[in-house]
Amino acid sequence: MASSSSCSSSIQTRSGLIDSDVLWMEPKHVSEHVWNGEPDRKLHIRRAVPTYQGEEQIPEEIVPLLRQCGFYWIMRMGYLKINAALISAFIERWRPEIHTFHLRCGETTITLQDVSVLLGLRSDGAPLIGSTNLVWADLCEELLGVRPQEREIEGSVVKLSWLAHHFSDINIDEGNIEQLQRFTRAWILRFIGGVLFVNKSSSRVSL
Repeated sequence: MASSSSCSSSIQTRSGLIDSDVLWMEPKHVSEHVWNGEPDRKLHIRRAVPTYQGEEQIPEEIVPLLRQCGFYWIMRMGYLKINAALISAFIERWRPEIHTFHLRCGETTITLQDVSVLLGLRSDGAPLIGSTNLVWADLCEELLGVRPQEREIEGSVVKLSWLAHHFSDINIDEGNIEQLQRFTRAWILRFIGGVLFVNKSSSRVSL
């Protein structure tokens, strides 16, 4: 049996890819600096401030509607602590060409079933389709009952601060179903923009 020293002297490693036919995006990949011996990149982990996220105590009045649309359990998770180092490690190992993580033990990916089991979100059912050629301020007024001013909306994107201002405190008669539905929609929007799909601004959400 060869000793560890003899093994280490006989093994040669090669940095980067051996064959780029499949992983053809390597020159632009976030991990390229590792093979080039460059300093680690500092990734900016984005999330909205808690007051924008819709993570205050969930009003009891909207719990039945949240359950109905499948968002109740994920909202119960609360304000999650983010491990920036872990997220950075996964990003560096993600290969967008084949939609898998490349780990030392092999390749793996995340399925919709994984998301459903871990977060309680529905992953089946009919797709939601429709035209996006809309007047978004009109749609916002129709679905939320409040029309944002021009400075609060840009295209289909509305400010989370505007949603938090109008929909932080619930003061609705439980018998007013339409108002409860509007408040629930706003609460879900705040959660989507503040937790699930935070954009580069960390302060806006798409309608």
